Amino acid sequence: MNIDEFEAIVSEVVERLNQTIRISGKFTFSKQFEDEVRNVLASMGLTINYEPHPHVFPDISLGEFGIEVKFTTNDTWRSIANSILDISENNQSLCVVKLLDVNVIILN
Repeated sequence: MNIDEFEAIVSEVVERLNQTIRISGKFTFSKQFEDEVRNVLASMGLTINYEPHPHVFPDISLGEFGIEVKFTTNDTWRSIANSILDISENNQSLCVVKLLDVNVIILN
């Protein structure tokens, strides 16, 4: 997979998650949201590990690329700032995508 293919996958995931939110409402729990991200990726034919080690980074590995899933019901990212800081300090590419009222952080 190259960067263009990864970005196309991410765009499709965002589109499908937005559609789910419009139909079913906002996600209320982080596990529910992360599982739906995994389900969307699996429905696209990608091999997804549904039981990764809890301290593995990123949450969802896609070969040389990965998606770190972050979730909050608050209007702040304060509780997850350390994870984002660690990502930045490790020179990972970071992209924040607005998903209706939820920000999705995507790494590669």
